Amino acid sequence: MTADSQTIRLSDGRTLGYAKYGAVGGRPVLYLHGGMSSRLDIAFAHEYCLSQNIALIAPDRPGTGLSSPQPGRRLLDLAKDMKELSANLNYETMPLFAWSLAGPYALACAFAYPSTFARIATIGGVAPLNSQEAINDLGLLIDRLVLTWPVSWKWLLSLLLASTGKLPPAILKFQMEREVNSEPDRAIIKALSISQGTRFVYESVKQGGDGIIADYDAVAAPWGFALQELKCDLDIFHGELDAICPFKHALHLQESVKGSRLHVVRGEGHFLLHRRLPDVLGVLLASS
Repeated sequence: MTADSQTIRLSDGRTLGYAKYGAVGGRPVLYLHGGMSSRLDIAFAHEYCLSQNIALIAPDRPGTGLSSPQPGRRLLDLAKDMKELSANLNYETMPLFAWSLAGPYALACAFAYPSTFARIATIGGVAPLNSQEAINDLGLLIDRLVLTWPVSWKWLLSLLLASTGKLPPAILKFQMEREVNSEPDRAIIKALSISQGTRFVYESVKQGGDGIIADYDAVAAPWGFALQELKCDLDIFHGELDAICPFKHALHLQESVKGSRLHVVRGEGHFLLHRRLPDVLGVLLASS
């Protein structure tokens, strides 16, 4: 079993897959991947984490990658899985950072298990999607489609999402370059090799499209907690040129979570982690 393809058995019998990047025995950090993605989207961080003695743990959410499906799951269900993962790895506390659609999952972890996940950072994270306007503001067509697709036709959406896994790598990468709306993001994706730019997407749909749909459904459903109830140490990173998740999401989080800190990342878009990972981890670990 390779370092990027680890698994554990959860208490309810499901399998949870995860990747390990960086230094074995280093300072533990938990990472939650973006939407229509997988544990592999942070693989680029391996060398940096190795140099900084960081053990980066990146799990797949249920129904994606190596993790068993969990139909009807909600944000707090994922929090329970992350608590089990941290206990299985013998970590009492884990600073946690989350990209994009995973922002709400990170906040759920902090709400449900504040002593384990006390330090949180979101990067281009979404605020509650509790209105049609909030969904319409999202910059990617795929995000808007998954969030608004009629329930009775979800089977067709699942097939369409799964078909992504059959696209030739060069075509998939070209589509990704074409769909992003900010120049910094386009430049980052263009600079990736075909494997780097597509492997995490193929992994996300290896079980089909149902896991992706469940991932978005959980974020669109009631979260099970109010942002004002959070008592975590939260840093909010958001690229000033993010055209995928509008900046208003970061402002809403900052205004709602007492004591949170907003970091406006100049000249960057939604994929800012590819250039600013040291800055994010530096802040996350400074007070951990």
